[in-house]
Amino acid sequence: MLTFAYNPIRADRGDGMHDVIGFGPVIAAILAGILLNRYDVKELRGDTNRGLDKLEMRLDKAQSELSGRLDRMQADLSQFYRTTGQHETRLDSLEKRTG
Repeated sequence: MLTFAYNPIRADRGDGMHDVIGFGPVIAAILAGILLNRYDVKELRGDTNRGLDKLEMRLDKAQSELSGRLDRMQADLSQFYRTTGQHETRLDSLEKRTG
């Protein structure tokens, strides 16, 4: 059978004050530490914001590089189609001369 240190059915009414005196300062110190120590939260937010700013800069750089590559590909394709059209025109003119 399990036994617990505190049994609410058999507890004397006078022991409750002893618990408050024993655990009260400990709980108050823990809560004060949590509530008053906001420096870590601010530092974490600052680190997170700096990390997000770096990530945003990297994404902007990657997007501009990708845009430049796409522009070069478009120019290359335009040149290819222009050259293909010129070759077709020459072939047609040669076919007309020979045929």
